[in-house]
Amino acid sequence: MATVKELKLRIRGITEMRKITNAMYMIASVKLRHAKEELEKTRPFFDNLRTQTQRVFRADATEKSQYFYPSFGKRDDETTVGFLVITSDKGLSGTYSRDVIKEALARSVPEKCDADSTKIFIVGEYGRQYFRGRNLPFAEDFDFPAASPNFHRARRMAHDLLARYDSGEIDELRVLYTDYENGLSTHVKEARILPFERKSFIDGAEDEVEFEYLPSISNVLETAVAGYLTGYIFSAMVDSYCSEQSMRMAAMDVANRNASELLDELRLQYNHARQSAITAEVTEISAGYRNRRKEPPQS
Repeated sequence: MATVKELKLRIRGITEMRKITNAMYMIASVKLRHAKEELEKTRPFFDNLRTQTQRVFRADATEKSQYFYPSFGKRDDETTVGFLVITSDKGLSGTYSRDVIKEALARSVPEKCDADSTKIFIVGEYGRQYFRGRNLPFAEDFDFPAASPNFHRARRMAHDLLARYDSGEIDELRVLYTDYENGLSTHVKEARILPFERKSFIDGAEDEVEFEYLPSISNVLETAVAGYLTGYIFSAMVDSYCSEQSMRMAAMDVANRNASELLDELRLQYNHARQSAITAEVTEISAGYRNRRKEPPQS
């Protein structure tokens, strides 16, 4: 059984640790609130951007473009698929990053395929360290953080990925991220963002007003694609960031409850040990007093 001093030190250490986990919970809750505000601002913009892109695509349903599926007419075994995998920069967020990485490995299996058929683009230091530590191939030059997502960073990512797509380095681009949904649950979601499915953009009611696109539909389409790609990546990053903070709050809440239960246990042990020590001291004093009274008086 641990001594009173040892139990005291353990209680002090766990109390300090609970202060840290509680602070992390509060910080994550503030970040989640700000991220949710950004998400609410993002969704209307993204919906409007999609509507404008649809309007461009519907202007001429026969327009030929490399951004429509199928784009190059390659066979499946000739297609290079790029995966944009959104993880976190730090840990202590439950299974958030591991779930995304698990899905990325299940879909791309980079350790079993060559670098020409699959390319991994990772957002977040946690994911990069995971792949680097296991010698799994990924695009080292694609180095973007996951914290505090902003539109400028999303535009840089979109520009980089679109340049790789236009140059033929990748023929298809998919994004793997954690969907925040309504805040009650999160799950890993996969979506193909390049090339576009023509049907998903040209279906629906036609515009009542005809627009003239200058200098040409093709040029406007290229601009619309860049804007749509930026909006989608930004929305996915904000969605993922909300999910990360939500899961970190859940992990810290579990840690706080576990710490409280352990403290209750240790305090009970401490009280028992302290009571036992007091009882032992009283017993020793009483025994010493009795022995002293029994000693014969000295002449």
